[in-house]
Amino acid sequence: MEWVEQAIDECTYGVLSPSYEREEKDYLRVEVWQEYEEKLYDKMAQREAAEVHKQQLEVEKEFLEKAMAAAPNESIRLQLMLRHGGIDHLICMAENDRMNREDEIAGLEFILAQIEKAVESPLYRTHGKREIGVHIHRDCDPWLKKRKEQ
Repeated sequence: MEWVEQAIDECTYGVLSPSYEREEKDYLRVEVWQEYEEKLYDKMAQREAAEVHKQQLEVEKEFLEKAMAAAPNESIRLQLMLRHGGIDHLICMAENDRMNREDEIAGLEFILAQIEKAVESPLYRTHGKREIGVHIHRDCDPWLKKRKEQ
């Protein structure tokens, strides 16, 4: 079955390889589109993590309030009060983190919409976004990856 996958890759490469300058620009736009989509998905995951962290802190706050009321002695109550005293600040920080991710997501979504409008080739609009980078690789791709990581 390996030969089938290789045949699919070769056919996809033939269809999606840019033939003239306009397609080359669109090809590059689709690559940038994919990079921004990956950034968007990362920010969405970070936003969700911030929201879950905030919810966990709110549950912890409720628990600490109940535990303070039931504390068997002053020493334990003091420990609980110290933790409880800083938890509102942590909740605020988690909410700020979530809101910052929301702003970043809005910016990335706007950029993605602009890139999508810029892609002129119908072939790249429909198929290229999924296939470029999966079936098509350039000799310089490892070098580009290293450069982006720096």
